[in-house]
Amino acid sequence: MDSYLSSFKRLNEKNQADIEDYKLSQNPPNNNCKEPKAKVKISFSDSSSSEDDDEQDFIKKFSKKTTYSASQNEQYFDRQKNKAELETKKIIKRVESFQVENEQRWQDNQNVNKEQKMELSSSDDSDESDEFITNIQQSQYYQNLLKEINEEKYVSIVISEILKQNEIPIEYQQAFQKIADQDDLLPEKNIMKKYTATYLRVNIKNNKSLEDKLKLVEIGLLLIGSTYNDIQYDVDDQANFLGKFNYQLIKMQNQTDQRDIHLYFSILHHYEPYDNQQKVMKEVFSNSNILILEPDQMLYPTLIALSMSCYRTPLIKMKFKVTESTNWNMLKGVILHDIFQHLMTLHSQNEIENIIQKNPDSFLSDIIQQLYTKYLEELFLLGKCIITFESEIKQIAKNLINFVQNYLIKGEQIHTKKSNRKIKILKLIENEMVVNNEALGLKGQIDCVFSCEVEEQIPDEKNKKYKCFLPFELKTGGKKKQIYEDQNLFYCLLLNQKYDRKQNLEGFLYYLSLNDLSTLCPTKQYSVNLINRRNKLAKFIKNMETQGKMPEINTNRPDICKFCYEKEACYANQIVEDFENIKDIEDLPENYKLNQQFEYFHNFYDSLTEGSKLYLKKWINLIQMEQQCDSDIKKDKKQKLLNEADNQLIFKTENFDQFFSSQVDQLQSSSYSLSINSQTQSQSSLQSKDCSRDSNASQKEQEYFIYLRKECPSLSKLIAIGEFYKESESFVLQQMDIKCKFKAVLVEKTLQEQNHFIILKLKSIQGQVNFDKKKVEKILQSKIGNSLYWSIESYNKDQYPDQRQNVLNLILNKLANQSESHQQLIENYNLKQRNSDFISAILDKFPPKFQNREFTDEKIDQILSNYPNLLRNTDQADSIRKILKSESLTCILGMPGTGKTYLIAHLIKILADQKKYVLVTSFTNSALDNIIVKLLEIFPEIKNICLRKGSNKNLIHSVAQEILYNPYSFQEESEFSNYLKQKQIFFATIIGSNNKLFHSEKISFDYCIVDEASQCVEPLCLGPMLICNKSILIGDHFQLQPLVKNEEAGKQGLSISLFERMCNEYPQCYVKLKSQFRMNNKIMELSNIMVYENQLKAYDDSIGLRKIKINEEYLKKITNQSLNYCMRPDNEVVFIDTSKLEQNFKVEGAEEDLVQKQSIEENRFQIKFICLLIKKFQEANIQNKDMALITPYNFYRVQFLKYLNSFHIEQSDLELFTVDKSQGIDKDIIILHISDKIGNDHLLSNWRRTNVAITRSKMKLIIVGNQKVLNLYKPTLDSLMTILLQKKYVYQLQQNDMQDIQEEVLSLQNENI
Repeated sequence: MDSYLSSFKRLNEKNQADIEDYKLSQNPPNNNCKEPKAKVKISFSDSSSSEDDDEQDFIKKFSKKTTYSASQNEQYFDRQKNKAELETKKIIKRVESFQVENEQRWQDNQNVNKEQKMELSSSDDSDESDEFITNIQQSQYYQNLLKEINEEKYVSIVISEILKQNEIPIEYQQAFQKIADQDDLLPEKNIMKKYTATYLRVNIKNNKSLEDKLKLVEIGLLLIGSTYNDIQYDVDDQANFLGKFNYQLIKMQNQTDQRDIHLYFSILHHYEPYDNQQKVMKEVFSNSNILILEPDQMLYPTLIALSMSCYRTPLIKMKFKVTESTNWNMLKGVILHDIFQHLMTLHSQNEIENIIQKNPDSFLSDIIQQLYTKYLEELFLLGKCIITFESEIKQIAKNLINFVQNYLIKGEQIHTKKSNRKIKILKLIENEMVVNNEALGLKGQIDCVFSCEVEEQIPDEKNKKYKCFLPFELKTGGKKKQIYEDQNLFYCLLLNQKYDRKQNLEGFLYYLSLNDLSTLCPTKQYSVNLINRRNKLAKFIKNMETQGKMPEINTNRPDICKFCYEKEACYANQIVEDFENIKDIEDLPENYKLNQQFEYFHNFYDSLTEGSKLYLKKWINLIQMEQQCDSDIKKDKKQKLLNEADNQLIFKTENFDQFFSSQVDQLQSSSYSLSINSQTQSQSSLQSKDCSRDSNASQKEQEYFIYLRKECPSLSKLIAIGEFYKESESFVLQQMDIKCKFKAVLVEKTLQEQNHFIILKLKSIQGQVNFDKKKVEKILQSKIGNSLYWSIESYNKDQYPDQRQNVLNLILNKLANQSESHQQLIENYNLKQRNSDFISAILDKFPPKFQNREFTDEKIDQILSNYPNLLRNTDQADSIRKILKSESLTCILGMPGTGKTYLIAHLIKILADQKKYVLVTSFTNSALDNIIVKLLEIFPEIKNICLRKGSNKNLIHSVAQEILYNPYSFQEESEFSNYLKQKQIFFATIIGSNNKLFHSEKISFDYCIVDEASQCVEPLCLGPMLICNKSILIGDHFQLQPLVKNEEAGKQGLSISLFERMCNEYPQCYVKLKSQFRMNNKIMELSNIMVYENQLKAYDDSIGLRKIKINEEYLKKITNQSLNYCMRPDNEVVFIDTSKLEQNFKVEGAEEDLVQKQSIEENRFQIKFICLLIKKFQEANIQNKDMALITPYNFYRVQFLKYLNSFHIEQSDLELFTVDKSQGIDKDIIILHISDKIGNDHLLSNWRRTNVAITRSKMKLIIVGNQKVLNLYKPTLDSLMTILLQKKYVYQLQQNDMQDIQEEVLSLQNENI
């Protein structure tokens, strides 16, 4: 009996209920009915009146079943009836085509067909017949679902259950075996006995339609053989499946009843090696099921290729970031790639033939001269002169010219060895093609993609010719390596997917130094192995990011570890993971102890002090906790943003023509010369081939702005979306149609509430934006540019690898300083710290010493005598003395307004006069530039010895740009050398200080000055300190702490800066600056009571007693008492309390969710009051530059901008800050808006933030808020409120005040209509 037909007959009630199209008018079947007889199963073989009657009866019933309750009209009924008739005929035809297990039985049934038909028409079997026909209908429904799911290019799934081989039910094994018997590629049919097997139950995700339709269908994957079972799968792992599912109906018997299971499944298996003729596969994905684990991990092929010998190698590279020294072989490869890319650009412009044939030697010389200028900094660090450089490069580059002449100009054929093909290159399709494939979880950048004519030589057949696109990779090393081949094969797979699997799998690999052009063609087995290697790496990366775990060290291959450049980082990470289990060398795993190849590991472990091990464990774990939390927050933020945007997070341009016209003009002006200032350059190393090289190129003076616009579905969504895009943050803009991707900084955002538009004004931070020039020119001609869609994503450089590397470098510096056997570490890791006292203070709790014999007391007094202003300030003079006497580390605690920037400027001048080399750093560009502005203001003569390092000119102050380092402005090595010799003072952000120039031996720093040190986490702060001999930390841990997102990590010490830790552990190492030059006495008193215990003092009475100056006659004109009270000079501190007005406000609409306790209407009134107050100050001749507004949340900052615009209040030079952005600024008048909280906690409930907010003002501090709200947040805001009440600074707004304010606001609005 046909097994399929039998299965269709036995569908039960549970599965019928799953099909809504057939169940609405269906009576529940009788579970006790007898199984249909054999004659039923072949009743459709011939036509008869009985069959016709049954068929008509079925049509009638089927039409009723498919009638929807919501659509009862006759027209719809007729359509359903016709559809049912057609469907029935299809079912009949399908049943007739089923194969029978026994051919003889089929023939016997044919002979007795008439008798069977008569029995079918009998009343006894009519119910069974109906059930059988219904089952066939349902089976057709599942077949249609199978077809639908198999038509998808790939299916995203999530693992719900994992069954090992001995856990797979026998019924499932039988179903799998049926499919395996039909698989011609399986060499061994008995799969459940021959191979290791794992069954994964999975659910469809990211496809709502399929999810709903397949609710009661089990979907699974059977993994057989070592290829797929070599991975540790976990529930909730995500994957993509590329392939086809099979359908089986399985009968499962349990204790209560018999269950039917509709099973969609596929078998994934490895492939045995083929013979030579079958080795070349045109289509890896045909007849093959591919599983892509964790596809969200978009991995570079180069990274995967590095995992060939050890999976820890790429993971360690991701986890730690070594500042590599400039290497000639690496740089040579980058330069040769530049030459090749330039040749390909000329080829695409049809200029290559004329240029090369005229004088190829002269052509190469011109390019090399330009490249010498471009890479002058690196060549200077390597000591390469132009003569040596040109000689070495030209000798190899001639092979490139030969390649172009032979294969691009003459069109010579390339004979492949393994695939037996002849290939002719026709033209260049794309240079530096970026290929990202979400289905495969891969991304990369191919050197070139060529259109080729392929002639395939098939034995005993006529040669076949066709065209296809093939990847081309250039390798400049002197050896062939397997990782290069693996990388190229990945590019073959990516191109195959990019062109819908119609692409022939073949790739070029050109070893330039060897002048060897190879071709590669992956076998099916090797391709699956590559994918599997990618899956394992993706799984390891997920474990590393979510759990901090890495795969174990491969103790079976100690030779790999011996020659690995990352072994110290790898060993350090292993010590952290095994810290609890390893207390002594004897506790190491047996393989470590027995194998002599691990002698270095023993030596490394023994050399670490207990303090070093504890330091490693603490900080590596805390960094991991913070990184994981940060990653989760970013994912949640992006998902919320997508939800607010209804999953349509795309923008349109407002000024496409204007923006790209200038870009095209700039591109054309340099189209025939090698781009020197391009922001996107060739890769900096072969190991990071797929990543674009970050260039320090100088920017054009011209600024390029692009406007992006998005329409939001509602006002609430507009406000929510606006919160995600913050000014001064960097973003990555991408437009796929024109292949454009560049970085930009958000300059301004505008929310048009009336039509629900958000408009973003972004400034490109790249001198030249990369795009498809031909497509852009067509779009410019057709004027359709503003209809193109753009994606915009936040760009945040990951700092966690830098932090780990800094921690490791501190440990390695200690090893190198204490042991000659570890001296090689200095070269391997570019270690420069030679001060053992500094390292001991950080690691081993040895107090810093202050006995520097270079600076005697007499010499210090002589130095200070040149700066009388410093001598008058005892605190600042003592700070200079402390710094000069220090042998390693000094901390300067600068309370608010005590002149930290002024002190730093004088300190720089003093050290420069002593011929010291100084590195000045800060966490932010703004704080760093404030130092430069103050320094050049006081000591303009020092300008020529200063250098500002920065990759983004648009983020740097105009004054600081005058000393901005531009390595591309020099033509000769001597010119560059002389320039650097003049420099003594170097400025860079903490992140920016991690560069090759500062880490090279060409510069040796005596001092490191870290401003804002109290805001920087300890591992990050270590970076610049480790390349300088002595360090000076300047900050105030009673103001803002480091921003830490993981609360538990903060409690364990991540929120305590190195500055704060040193001040707490070594009180003798820091000096307090207590004399302040900012606040008058009443404002200062608030901070003194709350934080500084009356240590803070005004420098003199001119500071402590100063007041704002406002004409008394003007004050008399202000009739509103509350406004008048705020503006009076004698009222230096004012709190405007709106608590008695609460009954006037109501909470309405969705905004109730945004502000949980205080009415949004009350906040709006507060905002209107403040805007009106600003207007009054302007009328009193108070300049905008002397005022600032501070609010805790960006939400209210946007609201302020809205009302300032609506009231037409002049905003030039008027600054609006959040609290965190306000540290470091000071104004005559500060208006602080304390709204109710947004979220789970009020930002100002942190006493450090409150301290920052109330210490920004010089003469007048006005706080606007609700007294009841402040009392809720103890002890910080509550204590502030207590002080304000005690000092009688509170003005209680009354009903008449509110009415007067509302009338003035209305009058102001009417004036502007």
